[in-house]
Amino acid sequence: MLRRFLNFLWTWVPVIALMALTYYLSSQPDFGGPGWASAFVYRFLGDSPLLAQIEWMLPYLDRYISWIAHFVEFGLLAAAIFRAIRRQWPDVRRPFLYAWLATVGYGVLDEWHQSFVPSRHPDIRDVYTDALGAAAVLGLIWLFGKWREKNKDQRSF
Repeated sequence: MLRRFLNFLWTWVPVIALMALTYYLSSQPDFGGPGWASAFVYRFLGDSPLLAQIEWMLPYLDRYISWIAHFVEFGLLAAAIFRAIRRQWPDVRRPFLYAWLATVGYGVLDEWHQSFVPSRHPDIRDVYTDALGAAAVLGLIWLFGKWREKNKDQRSF
């Protein structure tokens, strides 16, 4: 019984932890939104000479950091969900599809949740980025599996 419980934890805790982190970050009113990355850099660097050298890239940082974060975060979530599905239900058909749908569904819930947080707002582009990050990571997992299958005989000594 204990072994089953520990197996369940080993399977689902990464998924729950990533979802909890996403929820926590989405609950922060001062995190995200226009200019937050620049404000952080100005606060962090202060009067440093380095600030003058990188100031030109801050508008790009503000524009793309959120999309990069969504892409990476939801890509990791998709990988964790895929792993959990494969461990919990090894014979399930279409685990990639179910992992992608669950990840995108959580992305939609994340944006809906942000609509209730002061100074945050939902953005459909974030959901698109979440879906793209999930698809990219799941695609890499699929390609790695195909490569591993192909090279299975070459690995035996």
